Amino acid sequence: MLTSDSRATPGMPFGKLASGDPESLGFLSGVLRRQRRLIVRVVLIALAIGTLIFLFAPSSYKASATVLVDFKRLAVVDEESKSTGRIDSSALLSQIEVLNSTGVLERTVISEKLDTDPDFIGSPSMIRTLFAGLGLADDPEAEPMDVRRSRAIEALRKATSVERAELSYAITVTVTARSGEKAARLANALAQAYIDDQMDAKRLPSEKASAWFSERITQLQNDAIKAERAVTDYRLKNNIVTTDGHFIEEQRVFDLSQVALKARFARAGAEAKVAQINEMARNGGVQNALVDELSNIVIIQLRKAYADAKRQMADFTVRYGATHEATIKARAKMNELQSSLNDEVQRILEGARSDFAIAQIKEQSVQKELADLSERSLLALEARFQLAQLESASATVKTIRDTFMSRYVDGIKVFGGSLALGLGAGCLMAVAREAFSRRLRFRRQVETALGVPCLGFLPNVARAEPAALHPRGLRAAIGGFGLETLRSTKVRIDLRRQDRPVVIGVVSAAIGEGKSVVASSLAQLCAQSGAPTILVDANIRHPSLSDLLASGREAGLAEVVAQTAPIAAALRPTREPGLFFLPCFGKAAPDQPGAMLTAETLRFLFESLKTQYQYVVVELPAIGAVADAGAVADLIDGFLMVVQWDHTQTYTLDDAVRSNPEIRDKLVGSVMNRADLKRLVELGESSVVHSAAYHG
Repeated sequence: MLTSDSRATPGMPFGKLASGDPESLGFLSGVLRRQRRLIVRVVLIALAIGTLIFLFAPSSYKASATVLVDFKRLAVVDEESKSTGRIDSSALLSQIEVLNSTGVLERTVISEKLDTDPDFIGSPSMIRTLFAGLGLADDPEAEPMDVRRSRAIEALRKATSVERAELSYAITVTVTARSGEKAARLANALAQAYIDDQMDAKRLPSEKASAWFSERITQLQNDAIKAERAVTDYRLKNNIVTTDGHFIEEQRVFDLSQVALKARFARAGAEAKVAQINEMARNGGVQNALVDELSNIVIIQLRKAYADAKRQMADFTVRYGATHEATIKARAKMNELQSSLNDEVQRILEGARSDFAIAQIKEQSVQKELADLSERSLLALEARFQLAQLESASATVKTIRDTFMSRYVDGIKVFGGSLALGLGAGCLMAVAREAFSRRLRFRRQVETALGVPCLGFLPNVARAEPAALHPRGLRAAIGGFGLETLRSTKVRIDLRRQDRPVVIGVVSAAIGEGKSVVASSLAQLCAQSGAPTILVDANIRHPSLSDLLASGREAGLAEVVAQTAPIAAALRPTREPGLFFLPCFGKAAPDQPGAMLTAETLRFLFESLKTQYQYVVVELPAIGAVADAGAVADLIDGFLMVVQWDHTQTYTLDDAVRSNPEIRDKLVGSVMNRADLKRLVELGESSVVHSAAYHG
């Protein structure tokens, strides 16, 4: 009989995580580290979903137009309406219904050609197109116009929202479309269709007049364009340069024309002055010349001296006669002054001729430059049309660039939002998975649940290769780490059995948690210590050990208890020296499995086995499924609980232990079977981390 040790209160809670307080930063960092794979997967899924949404989900834009329904201005809609300045809610609601009516929507569909827009009539599916190509279905392109129009009307109705603007007399029309330009265009088209619908009944003459005016304006506009083109062609053909100031060449032509005009005037003035001076010089009219060039100080002095000499000669002629010496001297002086005047006039004439030549050369130069500039300006006129085309192309490219940049920014927002959402969702799921998971993964969880130590972890070993059958021994079957767990289990059993034979029952809370592997491995370890050991399969409902170790058996535990076969016929040796195996039954299972475990002869059998073997390891059925193990609890010295790692639920273990208090009171310890040692290292299980470091 094993000695008892201190137990935890049976009703103590055991759902706490072994990784720390869920409210601590250490817990959160540990969760994020352990669940990084989940977080990465969720982030990748979120990015994939965001990418699909960005690539395939159509963008939607909303645009609104406002229609004012005011009887003060109702002449725009109804010339016969009474301008009372008042309107009730029912009348305004009626106008809302009219605006959302089929007639107004049909007007918009026709005016905007929505019956050919894939956004409103939809695109034919690939399957339908394929069937149409094979002649198995109607051609989607041959669909009647009225069907497409009806579909477009319904699509526009779903995309349109009409409501009253608060308590005003205005109606707001909101349209949702895949582009902002289309949404604005459709909103305005709906508002216009509403006005047109109201005007049709009572303003048809005005409508016709408006149509005639529109047609006439269009015609006049075309005529104006043709006339402007004709003017431009005529200008190009006849080298006519205008100075409208829009182009630098034309402005330069205008400025140079002014310079040429001034040069022409200057040349004409110089030419006139030269002619006048020549005429004066030929006629001897210098004395009476009053032009500016002949009014300089020298001419004035010579003219004054000539006048004085002329008066003196006249006076001497009267007084002394024409032959007098004084008269002759006065006449000679007068002739000398005349000659000086003529010389001065010739000098002025040469200066005027020089100015005339300079003005003429300047005029010719300006005229030549003007001709060259005029030719370049004419070429610039022809290039103006190409410039307009280039500017239009540039504007188009800019629009495409802006649209692309807008789409690029939207993509960044989508990917950034998807990344942030995925990261947040992944972290939240990881924390929730850790905080609310009810699967047992840590030693402290099991110890809290059972009130006994958890003796370690065993790796995942295939049931078809139990340790007792493995040709290379126990270490090859469960590894060094699993072997250390079994040694800890045996040490705990040895410390409590006080050198007496002991019966150890191996149980679990649920079926399929690996009791067979644990029981066979523990029995083999006990036999390796040199102590006679027997492994008993008492799990009659699931005799997996018997099927593996004694497939051709003739008798077993059931036959021995029923006293239909001796124990010697049922015992089977194993590869491990000192280890024997007692299967659960022979060829056929008993009709009442539970009756065998409650038979009085079972007690005598166990007492007999304890006289021959130091360790009797018994595999029992799961205590949460049936009550077989509880029926033999008084025959078992101690129980070893097997818990499947990351599979057994906390409530399963709790219910099994609470419903079997006789087993709970005899628990020696527990082991966690089928553990993933790498995951345990990632989860930060201290015993696994230290053991991994010890084993290298």
